[in-house]
Amino acid sequence: MDSITKGETIKCIFNIDDKNIFVTVAYTGEYSEFEGNKSYFFTNTKTNVEYSFTLSQIKSFLDAQARHEQETIDLD
Repeated sequence: MDSITKGETIKCIFNIDDKNIFVTVAYTGEYSEFEGNKSYFFTNTKTNVEYSFTLSQIKSFLDAQARHEQETIDLD
């Protein structure tokens, strides 16, 4: 994914109690700037709670949401 357009959804990740929680959020098309850093606004598609993320956070979310197949988990 090279860009995210207003209204487009992605999954963001929150780490709560050492558990990764994936939440679907939609880009609002808005950002704010503080001390030269942009924060981009997203809303939770289920609760409408608004979050802001930096570009580096958004890129890490995109990397983390890629799924891979593995039929067996080796527990050793």
